Amino acid sequence: MFSWDSERGGWGLFDIDDRERPLENIPEATRKLNELLTRIKQYRANKNSKKPFVLLAHSMGTIVLQKLVENEELKSWPSTEGAIFSNVVISSSDANNLGHEEWVQQIAATERTYVTFNNDDGTLKNSTEARPEGAVALGLNPGNKFANDANYINLTGLGMSISDQNEEDNDHHEMFNKCSMFNQVNMCQFYDSALKGNEPTLNSNIAEKNGWVYSLKQKIDKNDACFTNKCDFKKSQ
Repeated sequence: MFSWDSERGGWGLFDIDDRERPLENIPEATRKLNELLTRIKQYRANKNSKKPFVLLAHSMGTIVLQKLVENEELKSWPSTEGAIFSNVVISSSDANNLGHEEWVQQIAATERTYVTFNNDDGTLKNSTEARPEGAVALGLNPGNKFANDANYINLTGLGMSISDQNEEDNDHHEMFNKCSMFNQVNMCQFYDSALKGNEPTLNSNIAEKNGWVYSLKQKIDKNDACFTNKCDFKKSQ
């Protein structure tokens, strides 16, 4: 995992939604991420590796990714040399939705890219500080402009059931964690495939397609094979 100081400011339980501190730390995190991606490129070139490398950028980490792509001095990635990742998953992004299509398109032009969003994400609903007028988090609502070569995965409504999908104790932010999937089979299979470097199945049985957006359909089965050892992620923390 790539770690950076993304801790929010505030005292105790107060101001925990404050974005000022992590936003201040993003320039340094961008340089560190640039070093990491440069070394990954070197490794792949030296080893001629065919292993499926996958990039999962989550929440405020997607802003680090955005700033790297937009940085005119670094420009280490993406490049015209072709993809270095099997998949890039931009997960529950805390980046602004306005104008996102420009930097996401730069990635999607060479990398197979998935952008997940979820209107039920309470964490992103509270993440409002230091945004331009009219903007919300990309992972909450991408808006009406899209990156032409990216795939947008709509997870809205995939709660345990229609009646309790908005309960405050439901975690709608780390949806890639199998413990937070509410036994949704289509969501599990999407992430399972994407994070193993494969191309997820997004046919009409799995999702409704509207332009660039694939809205995953509800299918609840806690006994589905996709959920084997589903809480390994939390146990490892």
